[in-house]
Amino acid sequence: MSMLNRGPEVIDHSHLEVSTEEKELIAVARRLAYENFGPRAERFDAENQFPTENFKDLAHHGLMALRVPKEYGGKGASSLTLAATTLEVAKGDPATALCYTMHNTAMTFIALLATPEQKERFFGWVVKEGAKFSALGSEPSASTFSGDLPKTVLTQAPGGYLLRGRKVFCSWGPNADFAFVNAMLGEAVVGVVVSLRSENVRFHGDWNTLGMRGTQSVSIDFEDTFIPTENVITTPLTLLLELEYGVGLCAAYLGVAESAYRFARELARENMQRLLATPTGHGHPDVGRLFTTVGEMKISLEPAWLMLKRAALTEPIGSFERTWCLAEAKYVVGETAAKVTQQAIRVAGAKSLSRAFPIERLFRDAQAGLLMAIKPDHAAYLAGRFELGVLPNGMKVALNPTGYAISPESLRKPTP
Repeated sequence: MSMLNRGPEVIDHSHLEVSTEEKELIAVARRLAYENFGPRAERFDAENQFPTENFKDLAHHGLMALRVPKEYGGKGASSLTLAATTLEVAKGDPATALCYTMHNTAMTFIALLATPEQKERFFGWVVKEGAKFSALGSEPSASTFSGDLPKTVLTQAPGGYLLRGRKVFCSWGPNADFAFVNAMLGEAVVGVVVSLRSENVRFHGDWNTLGMRGTQSVSIDFEDTFIPTENVITTPLTLLLELEYGVGLCAAYLGVAESAYRFARELARENMQRLLATPTGHGHPDVGRLFTTVGEMKISLEPAWLMLKRAALTEPIGSFERTWCLAEAKYVVGETAAKVTQQAIRVAGAKSLSRAFPIERLFRDAQAGLLMAIKPDHAAYLAGRFELGVLPNGMKVALNPTGYAISPESLRKPTP
């Protein structure tokens, strides 16, 4: 990877409203990103390779237990610390940040939905054995956003259940130990903890993509995979809760945007010195363009972070209010990352097209943010429905939503 200087931070977490312990965790993630993840990122992208070494580093420093509650031996970090930590990881390697998001989302689901006995076991695997989790929800013919129910189903069998279905865009691929999978049990959507070393789990080698290559987000078939009864979390998994992974996704793509900006800014400074040394100086046509574009990029980053911060601070998890904030944050972050990485190429000039510099890779990674749920256009659509009081199928409003233009009584499902 190029040793190009990034220059000063844009989103600085030193004054974040979290505990001293949590600030230290964020600082560790930042150091790992700069010292370890960044220098490896080009190789993982070029070789379409999972960033195994990065997760060994995260585990060594206790960051894989970030969202495991303290009573089960984890760090018990807040959603805001999760966002800041993931953003720092993304500054080094966005693919690592994306997979890290799926692991932490699985931890959040387990903390909210599992029984005490299940938590003791599942969290123990992470804290004591170093287990890595993915979270699998996407399917080829079902859209959670549209209110579709999963096609993946559980059927009863002696001693447990059989799991059948296909999941797509499965970040981690075969590199995780377990997966939190959403599936139908009767008429309820439930969470299932599946060992990815089980029989009748088939991984497809179908991940060779434009961006986020290191995630190895292959398709996985569960072909009557046996699930012990104690691995089924029977508390229903709601649509609002399933959108919780937006905290980490927003952080990952905001990290992409900030990195692209900072690399481009340093190249722009070099270009500016050259332009100002020409006979035309400040009258050179490229000078004003550079000033304006760099200013636009800088100004766009902090509002995106503030939108994510608002979502992370909105409680409770799984509520209407929080989902509203997440949808809006995903829209702003997704569009910002796509625009800033495109502007970075224009500002940095022809050098940005070279794989000797990371800008072209960050541009490619940012495009995935436009396609991952909640897609920015879907987020805007969802926010619009909230504003007009028409909820998507399957979405339930929190008990007492406040501070919005609509009342609970005005919310209704669309007429068939």
